[in-house]
Amino acid sequence: MWKSRFVEWVCLPSDGRSGGIIVMWDPRLVVVRSNLIGEFSVSIEMELKDNIMWWFSAIYGPVKPREREKFWDELGGLSSICGERWCLGGDFNVVRNTREKMNSNSNTTSMLCFDKLIGELGLYDPPLLNAKYTWSNLRDDPICCRLDRFLISNGWMDFFPHFRQMVLPRITSDHYPVILDTTKSKWGPTPFRFKNVWLSHQNFRDLVRVWWNDGMNQGWEGYKFMKKLKKLKGDISSWNREVFGNVGVRYADLSYRINYLDELEAEGRWSERLNSERRDAKCELENLSFKRFQLESQKAKVRWLTERDHNSKFFHSLLTNRRSKSIIDKVELEDGSLVTKEEQTEEDIVKYFTNLYRKYEGEGGGGVLMGWNGALWIRVQQRRWKFLSLKTRSKKQCLIVKGPKLQVRIGSQWHFSKRIGIRLRRT
Repeated sequence: MWKSRFVEWVCLPSDGRSGGIIVMWDPRLVVVRSNLIGEFSVSIEMELKDNIMWWFSAIYGPVKPREREKFWDELGGLSSICGERWCLGGDFNVVRNTREKMNSNSNTTSMLCFDKLIGELGLYDPPLLNAKYTWSNLRDDPICCRLDRFLISNGWMDFFPHFRQMVLPRITSDHYPVILDTTKSKWGPTPFRFKNVWLSHQNFRDLVRVWWNDGMNQGWEGYKFMKKLKKLKGDISSWNREVFGNVGVRYADLSYRINYLDELEAEGRWSERLNSERRDAKCELENLSFKRFQLESQKAKVRWLTERDHNSKFFHSLLTNRRSKSIIDKVELEDGSLVTKEEQTEEDIVKYFTNLYRKYEGEGGGGVLMGWNGALWIRVQQRRWKFLSLKTRSKKQCLIVKGPKLQVRIGSQWHFSKRIGIRLRRT
């Protein structure tokens, strides 16, 4: 069961051939400060190497509906004990709604109570990425349900923002093993994104103007525009690291420093210099709090009615929910095969876009050949091409080139050629 000799555990004995819970951990990685054994759960309080304290509860819910009232009460009690950093998982022996049970048409009382309890405890139910159900009766006329899951709190997600809930292959049991993976996927450098908080800096607009006008590039207009954008991205990124830095790390450092100064004050080791330092730290912390809120609200794509009246947990939960739904766990290739390994997935994505945006040398000079939805866009010179015809999936009417710039109109809206396919015809 455990491949290493470094193991510690706590368990709840089984009742005959049913029930029973065991929680195991590697003492080299996790320090368990306390444990709590209930009627339907085993909970441990863990401390990781970076001094993060959180609770984990292993669950085995009752099969009989009449016992579920005690089960709900136990989960409610655990919530008050474990606090905000809480993760629980196991076999709950109940589903949330009809979508989690095959051929189910109506919500039972247990379903409604379980779904309501998750909301009242402020827990998040991560999506199951590679399966719909976690249990089957393994018969010719199967009954399938999602009985097993992990539930996590907002405070837990703050420390483990990159998580995925998946099932492993089922070999002997009628349940699929469910894992909660907190490893951050590595897809290379993150793309450049404009941050609204930069606009709050008084010199930002003037600096952008200077950076944009700095330096000249040779070549056609599209090439010069691309080089200017690339240089501007580098200048803004360097400036952001110098001026703003990592807002989250700086916020945590200041919070720790203020707590330390408060402890010195309580112990009587106080001075005017320390008082001035604490006052400055609180002022900087307030400014960082507003910048942090702006970053979180932009990532979550929400705006608050009044910018300074906000709820950080609300934005954190929205952002984490968006992130968990944006994970690429598999890629379907052109031949219909599926790729699930992270390294192979990254390689196939790079190969696809390398073929999508490839160099093209054809009649009449060089250009760039790009494909969208089976159609082509080729860079042209106005003196050689006069008219273009546009073909889209919706087969809407189109207008073509005006002046030296390529513009496309669908209906009354003008678009860049990034999202639509254009075919060129010589006249």
